Amino acid sequence: MVKCKFCGLGDVIKKSHIIPEFMYENTYDDKLRMIAFESDLTQVRLRQKGYYEPILCRNCENFFNVNFEKPCVGLFRALPTQVAQNNFVKLNAAPCLDLLVLSIIWRASLAAGNGWKGLILGPHQDKIKQCLQHKLVNNDYKFWLYLVKSKDDSVVKGLVTSVQCLKVKTHNLYHFAAGGLQFVVKVSSHALNGVFPAPMSFDQEFYASVIDMSDLPSLQEMFLRKRLT
Repeated sequence: MVKCKFCGLGDVIKKSHIIPEFMYENTYDDKLRMIAFESDLTQVRLRQKGYYEPILCRNCENFFNVNFEKPCVGLFRALPTQVAQNNFVKLNAAPCLDLLVLSIIWRASLAAGNGWKGLILGPHQDKIKQCLQHKLVNNDYKFWLYLVKSKDDSVVKGLVTSVQCLKVKTHNLYHFAAGGLQFVVKVSSHALNGVFPAPMSFDQEFYASVIDMSDLPSLQEMFLRKRLT
């Protein structure tokens, strides 16, 4: 019996979500296949279903669903289909959005499938787990969010990438795209100095910058050269 990696008690289910289904429900083609990319956007793969790994038991899968996923569904479904001229979009905050993103990174770090291997959180794997258990994010984690657009200014909701890590100064930045949004999370215990743009606060409503899909591989350049304002 393989034990749940979250509670350590229940028997894991074989198809435990990494990225929740609702975050890529707009990505399926007419044959109900998902169009997925590697994070460098160089390889396209068709998948009949989303990303699953034997990570959580049924009770913990339900805990993640109720506490982190369901409260965020409305945010994704309310995303615009086109981007305004000013390249900023006002979004209504979803409770637990930061916890949802942390839960995806934590699950991805435990996955063994192609595209997910080698994602190492080190001591933060247990620290993030504690955040999820207590439903409280600590100061080690800072967040950025971008709306992903194509050349015709339409929001690219049909894009899913695996979670990848890049290092900027002393910080590890974990990033992935899903549901029309690009997420970046600073995972380190070091104080956040000299990194631009400033991290976001998901209050009742907030403004998200818009990023072109072709710029997704250039996250490090954005943060170091201040390409986004």
